Amino acid sequence: MLNERKDWVVRDLLALPVVVGGLLLSSCAGVQPALLLSGYESAVDNPTDFWCGNQPRRGPTVPCYGLSTTATGRVPSRKVEVRGWIVRDPYYFPVDNEFIFGLLLDHGWVQASAAAEHAEPLNTIEEINAAITPHNVVSFGRGPNGEAVSWLGNGAWGGPNGLVLHIEINGWGSNPETEPERIRQLPPPREWVFNSNTPGVAWAFNPYAPPTVQGREPGLVTGDYVRMVGLLWEDVPHARSREDRTGIDGDRTVDAKQCWRTGRHAEGYNFGGETGRGFSELHPVDFLAEIDPPRRSDTLFVVALCGESSIDSDIVPPGPRPAGARAAFEEYIDAEFTSLGAVTRKRVTAMADRVHLDIIVRDRGRSEPKFKAIYRVYWQE
Repeated sequence: MLNERKDWVVRDLLALPVVVGGLLLSSCAGVQPALLLSGYESAVDNPTDFWCGNQPRRGPTVPCYGLSTTATGRVPSRKVEVRGWIVRDPYYFPVDNEFIFGLLLDHGWVQASAAAEHAEPLNTIEEINAAITPHNVVSFGRGPNGEAVSWLGNGAWGGPNGLVLHIEINGWGSNPETEPERIRQLPPPREWVFNSNTPGVAWAFNPYAPPTVQGREPGLVTGDYVRMVGLLWEDVPHARSREDRTGIDGDRTVDAKQCWRTGRHAEGYNFGGETGRGFSELHPVDFLAEIDPPRRSDTLFVVALCGESSIDSDIVPPGPRPAGARAAFEEYIDAEFTSLGAVTRKRVTAMADRVHLDIIVRDRGRSEPKFKAIYRVYWQE
């Protein structure tokens, strides 16, 4: 690991930068910096040096695997950059010394620093489709109007708020049940910070007031748009519990999780006792900054069908309809979680002002009744 920490860097092609509170920000009021770029990659100690998800790790070069499994073994982890909107209010979970929330992933943005941060961008629909499993949609997705679950009826899950990545920011604490022995016995890295909301726990950055662009109030709430870099790590689906917690482990949710753990997605085994694929997390997180959101001219709508299920729904592009424009779509089917032989009907129709989905999945013997896809819907002039 290197011994220097670079400054935060913000590039703005329209203005000369000035240093404000440890950030280089635009000197022109009201101008959104084009890139908010971290320098953590040269820090002495990063969370991904010490944790592989919730497991101990001895340095960034040590291989890291999630807890979910395939026929060939546990799913490997990788460092990624993501951007998106917070969809569940952040909160501190003291049992594990973690700061937790959900992030609705955005696409189409330009990576800030591929070479410096050694992070793969999840900025295309294909990358997001591969990173978000059906368990993410079921466990963490929100309904079309912000409801607690992304249940669409008739066995369907998803919608415009379904592509949610679970976020767990690791803190350096003294919990003997969750912290590695070497962490409990050592003081936190000197560059890490403490916060009065979490006594005795140090953080690589202050999760209650992370770096932000000029003019924004510190702190994170639902609706904020953030840029993050951390470890994409896949946990088990937590499919056994039937506690009455709607949207997390309610019966309907558990039934969906169990369905997605059948067939080829039930392969492998790990010490937790749960087999197969799970949900993706950014765990731990090395860097977070709140930035101004982009103006979206399209929407992403995810569909996850398992078992005897169907969807009959309209998708409307965002914003007012431009003069002379018609609704259009792109379809991205996730082959990992789809058996086309079980799709008895798939009609995706672009109408003047919306796109209509009419999809039915049934058990067809050898074909597993599963379908997962993302639809990008936009106005075409």
